Amino acid sequence: MNSTPSVDTEAGSPLYVRQATGLVRELRPVDALLMSLAFISIPLGYFFFAQLPDLFPGANTPLAFVLTGLLVAPAMAVYALFAAIMPRSGGDLVFVGRVIHPALGFINNFGFVVFQACASAFLMLFFIDFAIPSMFQNITLTTGNDWWATAATNLTESTPRFLITGALIALMTGLYCIGLKWVIRVFVPLMIGQLLGVVITFLILLFSTHGGFLNDLDALGLSSIVSDATKAGFAEVPKSFSATLQAVALLIAVPGLAFMWSYFGGEVRRTSNTSMWITMGGVVISTVVLALMVTQANRVFGEDFQGAASFLDANAPDKYLLAGAPFINSYLGILTGSTWWVSVIGITFAMGTLAAPFAGMILVTRSLFAYSFDRMLPSGLADVNMRYHTPVRATLLVGLVMIGFLAGFVYSESTFTDFIVASSMALFIVTAVTGLAGALLPYLRKDLYEMSPTKRTILGVPLITVLGVLAVVIYSIYLYILIDKVGFATRSYWFVGGVYTLGLVITIIAYIRNRSAGINLNTALRELPPE
Repeated sequence: MNSTPSVDTEAGSPLYVRQATGLVRELRPVDALLMSLAFISIPLGYFFFAQLPDLFPGANTPLAFVLTGLLVAPAMAVYALFAAIMPRSGGDLVFVGRVIHPALGFINNFGFVVFQACASAFLMLFFIDFAIPSMFQNITLTTGNDWWATAATNLTESTPRFLITGALIALMTGLYCIGLKWVIRVFVPLMIGQLLGVVITFLILLFSTHGGFLNDLDALGLSSIVSDATKAGFAEVPKSFSATLQAVALLIAVPGLAFMWSYFGGEVRRTSNTSMWITMGGVVISTVVLALMVTQANRVFGEDFQGAASFLDANAPDKYLLAGAPFINSYLGILTGSTWWVSVIGITFAMGTLAAPFAGMILVTRSLFAYSFDRMLPSGLADVNMRYHTPVRATLLVGLVMIGFLAGFVYSESTFTDFIVASSMALFIVTAVTGLAGALLPYLRKDLYEMSPTKRTILGVPLITVLGVLAVVIYSIYLYILIDKVGFATRSYWFVGGVYTLGLVITIIAYIRNRSAGINLNTALRELPPE
């Protein structure tokens, strides 16, 4: 891919802080795919289908996952084409900024990135709040030893939550400071563990029966869950294609994150001919695996049992008899009755939860680096250590911000829960705006469009335009459905407005500051940043 030299502006001041970023292409395409799969987090997808019976009664869950994969495909294809044309740090910061307007590119990207910094801290906390405790609760179930349940409770006290999670964030930050090679050495084994756990879980379900699970429930005195839920008001709803289509609004947050690798596309090799398979590979793998997993879970556990357990947990907790939360790992503890298997599944699930924030951190650090490189933020954040080829200052700042978000989750949980919930709205916004940029690319930036790996047309309309329009329409409709059916606290809307307003304020300050230095960002940021 051709690199673009720095631009001299009207006063002769160089826009970019140097002629090259200092970052190097040391990630393989398979590393980028694994990073996307980590951020998608297939094990965390289990939670989404556990929520569907309550949020979207009558939804056919396996079909909903398949439809989600199909409906996110146009938007993900737009990201893949952009990543082939402009493989740079920052992803849609560059895609939207160079096609529509630099200010829109920054504000759109900034809003999403702030929420992802928060989400990464939340995912790291999830390791202590849920992954390890759920494994301990299953071990209590299989051994009868209450020590594990007590340990699970102790882990979720405020002090150990903050100290352990803070130490994990600090360790991750340190690894990123000494280079991607060290990050990959830790990250890849975590992802192998996650995927191994997914395979083991699927095989256990494949060779189990519904009758056997009912016997296990009866042996543990848990056979009344469905009847208890029915008495409390639970009722199965007939399957509805309308409910299934609406359920996509919740599930988009799984395969719809397959684009995240584009935020560090400047460090991935051979993006011009691999960007499509990296992106669509994340969509296909997550969609197929989760659809198959849900099909087997429904067959073995029964949709009535899963719906009843979720209903009791949410509406009648005094009658909820399970030790863990109502999701697949808790049911596997009942099904296997084996300390060995629940430990293996628990450990691999925990490895998956640790892998996710690794992917989140590179997304945030490279975006922060790109802001600075474009002079939207102080240029010091674009400094790269020439030995490790990593933006150390930006990385340290992101680590501190994540620890700040962690403190918020631990000591002001309800407020920051509303903040993390708001991040789902940011996902719809950033994807729709990038879709719009894709639709306009052939008309506003023909020079960049000529660099596209495909210039196919449909009835004379460029393919990327068709895909971009579909992305805008699909994500706009499902944002409305998400707001209407799931609903958000008023505070979540204020958080979204506040974060995007902050992005606008930073943009105004950057424009004024650069104008005084003789740099017209509107003109200068039409060019691609150097590699």
